[in-house]
Amino acid sequence: MNYFLLLIVVTYQQKCQWADEDNNIYDYTNLDHPQAWHVVDTQNGMGMFNMVYIFNFCNINLSCHGIPVAVYEGLEVMGTITDNCDIVGLKSTTSISHIQDKPKDYGISISFNDNSQCVETANQNRAVQTDKPRTAIFNIVCSERAEKQFRIIQGYGCIVTLEIYHPTGCPVNRGIYSYIKILIKYLLIVTIIYQVVGFMYNKKIKKIQGKQAIPNINQIQEINKLVIKAIQNFQRYIGRGNKNGYQIV
Repeated sequence: MNYFLLLIVVTYQQKCQWADEDNNIYDYTNLDHPQAWHVVDTQNGMGMFNMVYIFNFCNINLSCHGIPVAVYEGLEVMGTITDNCDIVGLKSTTSISHIQDKPKDYGISISFNDNSQCVETANQNRAVQTDKPRTAIFNIVCSERAEKQFRIIQGYGCIVTLEIYHPTGCPVNRGIYSYIKILIKYLLIVTIIYQVVGFMYNKKIKKIQGKQAIPNINQIQEINKLVIKAIQNFQRYIGRGNKNGYQIV
């Protein structure tokens, strides 16, 4: 019977995905934490008292004051989270985009707000009501490895920003060019390491001096000549095109 109930729960797990304008698909279902994420704000804490942000992303089962929420702010006293809470974001306000001021392949940003007008403390500790809701922004940076915990980039106030490096920030339908780009990146790294180690070995062990200590220097020089020749041929081709009345745009 228990197995049957577990099967039903697993079957009805919601799948959460987002597609950008280039039809890159991001699946943030696996970003969920089994017991919800707990991130303590020690930067703005007061010793024994700290604010803690409690949140999840897809299959959310959180509430604050009896209201279903995606993010809320709790109070931690001497390591124990009390029943006091403030709503930071409702699941119904979920908004997903690429991370602001970053390239598209850097990652995605998932945000929630509380559908109210946030009150900030201005100069001289005066409370000022803004025209924007309180918002929690979670930047998910594309990474092959997943960090174990979010870190607070900006805490306390109307906008709270947290960040993590996680595979969720990468599209699940990466094109062939993305894999070629990664392959070229690793080939370059391996080549540089090989050249540096080979150069040091030839110079220290084999006592080879000058540029002859560079591994495969003859092959490199041949490749360099071929590249220069290809560029010169291309330039001549463009020159002939211009002389024949064609304009290269």
